[in-house]
Amino acid sequence: MNRDGRCMRIPLLFLSVWLCLALVLVPAASAEEEMEVTTEESLQPDLEVSFVAPNMGKGNEFFAHGPNTVTATILNNGTAAAPAFTVRFEINGAEETVNVQGLGAGNETRLTVTDPVLRNYDDEVTVTVTADPEGAIDPAAQDDNLFTIMKKVVHNGYRGKRYTDGDDLDTMTKKTFNGGLAYSFGDSAYKSGKGGWTEYTANWTVADLALPENATVDSAYLGVAYTWDVERVVPDAVSLAFNGADAGAPVHFSDQKMYGSYDHPAGMVVYDVKDHFDRTGNAAVLTRPAESQASFNGMVLIVVYDDPGAGMKQVVINAGYDIISGKEKYSSTPEQATAYAPFVFTSPEGATVGAVRLITLAPGAASEGTLLFGDGTWTDVWDYAGSSYIGLDDRFVTGHLNESPVAQFRSGENDYFDAAAAILVLDYGTPDLEVAAVKPNAGQIFANEPNTITATVKNNGTADLGTFVVRFDINGEVQDVTVPFLAAGETLDLSVTDETIRALDNEVTVKVSVDATGEVDETDETDNMLTIEKTVVYNGYKGKRYTDGDDLTTMGEVTVTGDLLYSTGDSVYKKGKGGGTEYTANWTAADLPLPEGTSVDSAFLGVAYTWDVERVIPENVSLTFNGEKVESTAYFSDQKMHGSYDHPAGIVIYDVSDHFNRTGNAAVLTKVYESQTCFNGMVLIVVYADSSAGEKQILFNAGYDILSAREKYATTPEEATAYAPFDVALPTGSRLDAARLITVVPGAEAEGTLLFGDGTWTDAWNYAGSSHIGIAEHDVTEYLDRNPVALFRSEEDDYFDAAAAILVISRDRSASYSDGSDDDDWGTPSAAPVNKKGDEKIIETEAGSGDAGDDDGTEPGETEPAPTTTQTVGTTPATPTTTPASTTAPTTQATPLPALLPVAALGFLIFVKRR
Repeated sequence: MNRDGRCMRIPLLFLSVWLCLALVLVPAASAEEEMEVTTEESLQPDLEVSFVAPNMGKGNEFFAHGPNTVTATILNNGTAAAPAFTVRFEINGAEETVNVQGLGAGNETRLTVTDPVLRNYDDEVTVTVTADPEGAIDPAAQDDNLFTIMKKVVHNGYRGKRYTDGDDLDTMTKKTFNGGLAYSFGDSAYKSGKGGWTEYTANWTVADLALPENATVDSAYLGVAYTWDVERVVPDAVSLAFNGADAGAPVHFSDQKMYGSYDHPAGMVVYDVKDHFDRTGNAAVLTRPAESQASFNGMVLIVVYDDPGAGMKQVVINAGYDIISGKEKYSSTPEQATAYAPFVFTSPEGATVGAVRLITLAPGAASEGTLLFGDGTWTDVWDYAGSSYIGLDDRFVTGHLNESPVAQFRSGENDYFDAAAAILVLDYGTPDLEVAAVKPNAGQIFANEPNTITATVKNNGTADLGTFVVRFDINGEVQDVTVPFLAAGETLDLSVTDETIRALDNEVTVKVSVDATGEVDETDETDNMLTIEKTVVYNGYKGKRYTDGDDLTTMGEVTVTGDLLYSTGDSVYKKGKGGGTEYTANWTAADLPLPEGTSVDSAFLGVAYTWDVERVIPENVSLTFNGEKVESTAYFSDQKMHGSYDHPAGIVIYDVSDHFNRTGNAAVLTKVYESQTCFNGMVLIVVYADSSAGEKQILFNAGYDILSAREKYATTPEEATAYAPFDVALPTGSRLDAARLITVVPGAEAEGTLLFGDGTWTDAWNYAGSSHIGIAEHDVTEYLDRNPVALFRSEEDDYFDAAAAILVISRDRSASYSDGSDDDDWGTPSAAPVNKKGDEKIIETEAGSGDAGDDDGTEPGETEPAPTTTQTVGTTPATPTTTPASTTAPTTQATPLPALLPVAALGFLIFVKRR
């Protein structure tokens, strides 16, 4: 490189350095200058009235006959905070000023005042809102400080009609007569208007409107409730056929929102259908245009009938329609969202009101709304009737009747429904209550369980009766039941549960009284109480754990290299009457096919009997087996243990090992005298030794437990359960290959539930052969645990007896299994686990890995070592209790690059290039 080149590089190098310094120094100087300029400028607020509305967010309208609010939004669009200022609201000339304690730049505030005038429908209202009307902040900038709106007053249909110049639910009809009133919604259901359909139907059966036999129909009305009538088709564009006949023009009641969007009518049309009513059944078909979107909430059929046998009544039916909702977003309150139904009537001369019944209909009301009548208030009163969407409430209001009765439908703060009808029924007769009967469950008080007490109460008077109290006093423990209504001549069953657990032979006194508080004026009060006395008994239809009896316990245990066979032979069910004194059964070699080369270890014969009226078993019967007399080994029985038909049933077991013949066997049971004892059958069980078979442990459980889960017996399936617990102990080193369970259940045919461990089998038992002994055999290998129990359970309407359970466990001693415990009889692998065949099962030891409990193995005084990152298989690593502190690297503010950056880069590149 020549000297001139070096001379050129030096200036370029200095130029590049100078430009880089400029990148840093120039922006900093510029920022300072900018700051100085900004601080010198004048910062100013800029106020604006951006929005004004009445009842903002709650309709944005002025509503008639109620207070209205006006809300304005004030913005500060300026660059400085506004100091304190005022905002003036002018509503049709009436002014109100609101003070604002300053407003930050870019912020807004919302102010609300109440219009001092209650306005009428269609009034015109002008509202002007001015921010800083005095111009104290900036007199020259007033263009956007003012906002004016003009509105016409409208109705708010969510409020009651007393706020919308509408009508109350007024009297449609009234009548004084001897008879009654019935109503029903039939099978009517809500139907959406979508889908282009044309017909809406409902039907009523004779049971829906069960009129007294001698009654004649005075009047019948059908009410059809509709909603969302977008096209306004009701009533003029719809028609109704009732039992095939044209129902004519209806009376029409409706309401709607009356402002804004979704302002679609809802209402009810009422048809007079007396001339077409059929007491055997009725059908209604309403037809509408296919293009209509009108939806229907349901239909109600109301019948007023004359009955010469009934007391004198007066019925007042009020109807109308009022949409009500007390929701804040609708600019409504519960007090405003109230519909009224005032009743006007005159009592017959000399007549005294005995009972007052109020029936109210509220379409769309489901578990909502408040009803007020006189001084009575009831909340959440209406619920849908049947499948309809018509809310119904039917109650007696006798104590709340005053001289000017009015029913009020009130919507709560979150309710939305319609008021449609109110029916007042005044009864001028006199009620007369009687406790007609008191009966405990199945007529008895049972030991070891709660008991149900039922009382039958009757109104013998000529007037329906509203709310009254029935008191149950059970050995001094009192329970009160409130009855809302009982019609004249009707009876009612009431039940309470006595939770006290009583012992056998305890004495119990039950007293039931009506009108316990003395509020009902009756013609006869001498029959208002009834007392019964009972002695506690057992209920034999329940399992013996409820009757202080025994489970089906282990009668014997056999360990044998061999197996077990059983058969009922040709034994049959035999009635006791006219059956003579002998009962026989036979078994062929084919019934019990013992393998060649085997020997009989033991043999037992079970004889199942029932209906032992004369108690002949076991003392007055004898048995010969293959001609040899055999004494009974065991005898088990059970019985109802209360009331009538309390006759024993059971099973007698005979050890026939010494007389068993592998080629065939015969048994003859003889009664000393002829009796009514019946026999369900016989079962012969044989255990045999077979060197070619595996080793088995056989446990024989026996007992007897009559079981029936029926309501009339006051039993449930859980109560009607018998238990057969097995005491199983496998020798050390044994492995379970298989387990099967054989259960014997006299009287069970395609019924009953068997439970064993986690296994459940329904309809578990069927008769074996021609006998009436139900026998079932199940593979229970996968359900066997350390404490096996077989449960015999009667389901609803079953009736059978649990008699025996035999558990056969097949085991293998070819492998050594041990958990190191000297007293463990079940066995777990002593080495690493091996693959087991699908039909094998190793029973886990009772002391497993969870037996350590809360013991962590640390001796007192030791310090627990800190956790490491090493994890041993089968253990859970400790979770650190501290979290590393979060650190954030310091950041540097980047300086914006000015336009000189390209020049500096160019200089540097030239320097490098020329070098």
